[in-house]
Amino acid sequence: MRKSPFHSGTGVACSLRSAGRSGHSCGLASLLLALPLTALQVGCSQPIVERSTQANDDLASGRVLAVVDGKEIDSESFEEFLRLKGASAPDSLSLERRGQLFEEFVLGMLLDSRAEQAGIVVEEAELQARLEAWNPGGAEPSPDAASQVRRLLKVQELIQGSILPEVDVTLGETRDYYSRHYGEFIAADRVHVLEILVEDRSRLDEIRSGLSPGDIRAFKEAARQHSKGTTADRGGDLGQFEEGTLPKEFDRVVFSLKAGEISQPVQSGRGYHLFMVEEQVPRHHEKFYEVQEEIYEKLLAGKERKALDSYLKQILKDASIEVRSEELRAEWRRRHAQLNE
Repeated sequence: MRKSPFHSGTGVACSLRSAGRSGHSCGLASLLLALPLTALQVGCSQPIVERSTQANDDLASGRVLAVVDGKEIDSESFEEFLRLKGASAPDSLSLERRGQLFEEFVLGMLLDSRAEQAGIVVEEAELQARLEAWNPGGAEPSPDAASQVRRLLKVQELIQGSILPEVDVTLGETRDYYSRHYGEFIAADRVHVLEILVEDRSRLDEIRSGLSPGDIRAFKEAARQHSKGTTADRGGDLGQFEEGTLPKEFDRVVFSLKAGEISQPVQSGRGYHLFMVEEQVPRHHEKFYEVQEEIYEKLLAGKERKALDSYLKQILKDASIEVRSEELRAEWRRRHAQLNE
């Protein structure tokens, strides 16, 4: 995953680029399964609420709904797609909604076909890792689910290789955005918090007795030596927080402390915590260096989305698509009229 030139190690909103190559989906799975709805920005009219008169006919067994690049789309394939999308009663969908879902289905086929043409292969180890990450409960995924995830990974790789490498944001662009939106960058009162976490209360009391208020260096060293928390190697540094963002039992304690003060032990499901407020950061206008990574990620995501829009529109324009369902054909033409405006 490429980091921004200003990366400081803090978490910010992830872009399409980071979503595809990290352990977090960042919504990309739903994005790629609903591209025409979000990326192509079509279907903006009010929903048609009457029951579809041809839905049952379209989903009749063996019916060919369309031919895409010479490949027939039969009713069973589309019905399975509707089921995966949670459309349990396809015949009750509005005309517009059926058109949206049909376009999603077609675009998914086109993306999958181009991934195949590009020779993209998903290794079994990567597939299993993603299935485990997206299914933390450990239930055995169905063959359909595994197939869908494999297709998604192939399409992710296609998009990353086709359009994202050409997208970037310059330092000048981030500075310009900061100047134009200066009034938006207001940081509320915050506290910078350190933590020591152990499982035994008596052990924490012992550690606390050896610490003095205001001795930040000693607290950090104790955290490195004794803390069982994930922040131990950082000297117990939890980072900065605004009031109301920590769990209630922590928030109440932390925001009652002054800079340099050490809390009494606080129990949680993980053990016993000791907190120190390293500093109190009052409400202020954030400097450029404080928000430049956030701005970079925001601008990068916007550019990636624009590039993705263009890429998807071109795929639809280049494809040979013959819609045979009378009702879907009318909706397809309406949607493509919007697409080409």
